[in-house]
Amino acid sequence: MPMVALSLLAFLAGCNAPEPRADSGSPEPSPTQQSSAGSGQCTGPVLETTDAGGYTYVRLECGDKEVWAAGPQTALEVGDEVSLDQSMVMESFFSKSLNRTFDSILFVTSFEVAGERGESGVGGSSANPAIGDAHKSPIAPPVESAFDFSGIQKVEGGKTVEEIYAGMNDLSGKNVLVRGKVVKFTSGVMGKNWIHLQDGTGAPDANDLTVTTSATVKIGDIILVKGQVELDKDFGFGYQYDVLIVDAGITVE
Repeated sequence: MPMVALSLLAFLAGCNAPEPRADSGSPEPSPTQQSSAGSGQCTGPVLETTDAGGYTYVRLECGDKEVWAAGPQTALEVGDEVSLDQSMVMESFFSKSLNRTFDSILFVTSFEVAGERGESGVGGSSANPAIGDAHKSPIAPPVESAFDFSGIQKVEGGKTVEEIYAGMNDLSGKNVLVRGKVVKFTSGVMGKNWIHLQDGTGAPDANDLTVTTSATVKIGDIILVKGQVELDKDFGFGYQYDVLIVDAGITVE
């Protein structure tokens, strides 16, 4: 599914899937954690930095205060002048890899380093694009699908993934029924579980359907999904979806 450059979730920010869960792909908040949008326009010297769980955590001077921020693993040094990209704020975030709770922390899409180090790309947002992409993918589909969709049949009275994309303007606000295979499952992001559903239909930019639900499924499950189509959903930090099936009922077949 096409996604615009992620604008970080406080979300959706946990670390293992915006989205995020602690330290393994993208921070994912627990139900007790509260998140809110941040301006992300902060520039200041790094006072402390550490890498953990595929993330870089930094304490930096931001105006007249100090802030903690976490983002894609980046080569930073104390004293570097760093600008934060778009960010979201998470309160009472517990990092498993650091075994510490942050009263408040910004989750950012990238760290931009000023001066020669930033210009050379060392420590900048391009220092490790692979890790950067992983950071953006709490709700991103697999880069390459190794799933077999040959046995998946279109449900009677329903749509295929391709048909939902093709007819999304007419389907907006309506309930649809679709059968497919779970290719990614992320739980507990913004109070919902997130499913990436494919059925073998559709072009590369229209073959993966994101679904929100309270149900729990497993990767590889074939499921029936019934939910409402919503278009152009933007959760900030680049978590933007052309098509989203929301609050879906799920039947595992």
